Amino acid sequence: MSDQKPPSRDIGLDTVNHFGVGVSDLDESVEFYTALSGNEPAARGTWSSEGLGDAVGVDGTSTIDWAAIHLGNANIDLLEVQEPPQDDEEYQMSGYGGLHACFEVEDLPSVYDRMEEAGIEFRGPWHEVTREVDDTDEGVGSIVAYFDGPDGEHLELIQPSGPFRREGMPQQSPSL
Repeated sequence: MSDQKPPSRDIGLDTVNHFGVGVSDLDESVEFYTALSGNEPAARGTWSSEGLGDAVGVDGTSTIDWAAIHLGNANIDLLEVQEPPQDDEEYQMSGYGGLHACFEVEDLPSVYDRMEEAGIEFRGPWHEVTREVDDTDEGVGSIVAYFDGPDGEHLELIQPSGPFRREGMPQQSPSL
């Protein structure tokens, strides 16, 4: 648990640039996310310096092999830390500090079927939010499904409805 307190004033951060995923095998993760998105990495490289170590909060030099995959509305940054050595602790999406990335699609059931046919294993069947089952009036009609990436990173698909639909965002390609 962090001791971080809320900022004392409005900061105004309103645009996500990327979500970063710590990976154990950069090549395998590039293959996975390239297959999910249909996009090759826009760039790949290695960063190594004490300054990077300072910035990420470790003593000494930090070395990271990375790849950036551009999506329509954000980037996926894949990060394989070479130095210092990393733990392979597992975290739970429902636990404190657990994060997940969510991909927006227009027809979740058909994308779900295509992904299963391609070998993706989901945590369970897709779920459509209803008043009766979920006891809510918010987001009714949204459909969600959850799966994991190659290093156990938690991922979601959503066909958004209600407050989860974002106005002015780029439309998904017809193939999704």
